[in-house]
Amino acid sequence: MLIDPEDLQFATMVIARRIQTLQRSGSIRKGEEEDFAAELMLDLLGVWEEFDPNRGTREAYINTVVTTRSVSLLRKRKAKKRGSARPAADVDPGECADGTTDGEAAERHSDLKADLEVVMERLSPMQQRLVNRLMRDAVKPVADALGMPRSTLRGHCRRMRDIFKDAGLEGYL
Repeated sequence: MLIDPEDLQFATMVIARRIQTLQRSGSIRKGEEEDFAAELMLDLLGVWEEFDPNRGTREAYINTVVTTRSVSLLRKRKAKKRGSARPAADVDPGECADGTTDGEAAERHSDLKADLEVVMERLSPMQQRLVNRLMRDAVKPVADALGMPRSTLRGHCRRMRDIFKDAGLEGYL
């Protein structure tokens, strides 16, 4: 699917705002704006085919892609400044059954980690604690430990699942 000119204009505006934010925070320097904007636009255009209008609006998709890809780009740049690529310490070579190299798997892992961090920031503190507990235990032990009915905990899980789904991470739950 081709990107609509209105969506392209909106994406340009979102990227410009993101770059201004990154400059104010000191994450990128003057003179790097154009390169960074071009990289973000290339990344957005590269994943535009994955946009599914049934899952959300174009605006939300553009905002999510720009935010998560800018975090990934910043991490790559910091790794280059340290003189080496990000280590693939938590990536098992067996994960590469799809034919990708260890470096690509590590990059995917790093991107997923950045995406998860963005989504976790959207959750309330209670939801963050629930996610952390549910990563280790099943629903029943968590509900018993918190003294809440399982139906209430499942309701919280549904709301959290929707937040992850909106971010495009439902496949990782």
